Amino acid sequence: MVNKPGSADEKVNFADLSITGGVINSYEALKLAATIKGENVKGKKQHKAKVKAIKKN
Repeated sequence: MVNKPGSADEKVNFADLSITGGVINSYEALKLAATIKGENVKGKKQHKAKVKAIKKN
């Protein structure tokens, strides 16, 4: 149980707040975020993001 955002004392299941109900790999999420195309910067090579599917138990 976690605190519901915007309320001080109401508790809800994490799965009710999360689309997947799962846990993320934050290291892989940061690596992916670093590769996403932002503003075009002259002289920098752009890379496409690679996404791996995560199996839900």
